[in-house]
Amino acid sequence: MAVVGLLESLMTAKMVDDITDTHSRKTREAWGQGAANMLSGLFGGMGGCAMIGQTMINVKASGARTRISTFLAGVFVLILVVALGDIVALIPMAALVAVMIVVAIATFDWHSIRPATLKRMPISETVVMNSPSPSPSAPSAPPADKHSPASSDPSSKSPSSSDSSTSPSGYALGFSPPPMKTSTSIADA
Repeated sequence: MAVVGLLESLMTAKMVDDITDTHSRKTREAWGQGAANMLSGLFGGMGGCAMIGQTMINVKASGARTRISTFLAGVFVLILVVALGDIVALIPMAALVAVMIVVAIATFDWHSIRPATLKRMPISETVVMNSPSPSPSAPSAPPADKHSPASSDPSSKSPSSSDSSTSPSGYALGFSPPPMKTSTSIADA
């Protein structure tokens, strides 16, 4: 995860450098992020990295140009989580999804998929960008042993020894979602 976070931070720094025509010290960024993540781990915290979406909105939509904008964005998120956490929890998930879709549309470089742009790109990059992503295929369940008692008696058949790779609930390989938590009141107990 450290490598993924570092790559995301360096990619974010490169994109901001290109947009703002500035130069950042990426080695300093990498050392600082590594030291901060190790120190955070010593106190039981989670590691972190730069966030491309937040940064692009901050730079492109808001016109931010200095590091104070990043600090203020962090302070705003801290206030939302700590002081207004109960209110933020009331926001419907559909509204948050809509915000993320708007952010994606606002930050996407629509010029990159125009036919004129695709014709100028190397064919290898165009093929990779336009190829559909592979769908994860679930491995099939191993065949049941013909000599085992479970295969001779259909009533004793377990979900893991079934002929198909799906469980009775329809989830692949016998996995099913965890049971939903229900809240109980003191009167129910």
